Amino acid sequence: TSGASLFTMNETFVVGQPLNPTTPSLSLVASSTSVGVCDDLILDGADASGSGGRALRYNYTVVATNDNTNVVNVSTALSVVNDANSGYGKYRVTILSAELPTGGHMLFKLTVTNFLSYSSSDTIAVQKLHIPAPVIAIIGANPFVTTTDVALTLKSTAELPSYACLNSALLN
Repeated sequence: TSGASLFTMNETFVVGQPLNPTTPSLSLVASSTSVGVCDDLILDGADASGSGGRALRYNYTVVATNDNTNVVNVSTALSVVNDANSGYGKYRVTILSAELPTGGHMLFKLTVTNFLSYSSSDTIAVQKLHIPAPVIAIIGANPFVTTTDVALTLKSTAELPSYACLNSALLN
């Protein structure tokens, strides 16, 4: 059309943080808080949410809760997991029995961070026993939500302890 023109102006502006940001929520679950001498430990943060549809960043750490627990091997294993997935880490981690110090008392922490750099953390205390231990678990959703007017029925599973790491001479 005649007389039409296009005019632009070079402007810069800053986009601020949202007024009500979504912060991650999570629940850290362990395969057991008393791990048998031959058992691996599974830590699971799969219930984490609050990413607005984007990837969450998972970061596991561990601290010893008594003086005679050496957590160097556990820290090394967690560093590998944290670096995985292009630095976003993994929501579930398996720590091998050989990496867990026997008799050790440890506090595991999972920090979940979203794309806005808001984060939340959860911790769980775990002890590695000197003896084999059975694995007992409640079957179903975790957490399970009910009301007082509904009957509650729980089902569980139980497995014999693993003796795989023990010397056969000790078992006789």
